[in-house]
Amino acid sequence: MTVSRRHLAASQPRAVLINAGVANAATGAPGEADAVLSAEALAGELGLETEEVVVLSTGVILLDGARSIVYA
Repeated sequence: MTVSRRHLAASQPRAVLINAGVANAATGAPGEADAVLSAEALAGELGLETEEVVVLSTGVILLDGARSIVYA
């Protein structure tokens, strides 16, 4: 969400990258870095600016050692 919010504030989206079923893969600082790299890779393939790609994840997100569950 953090990366997509920044991208939406900077540009109009022209592509959506969807990470389905493994939403925990894009959490925390390492996940944010992965989301940026994914957006950069897709933008490069499509000839877009990185900010024109939003990154979305679906699935179950476990927070605080599974004490909280968010369905995305």
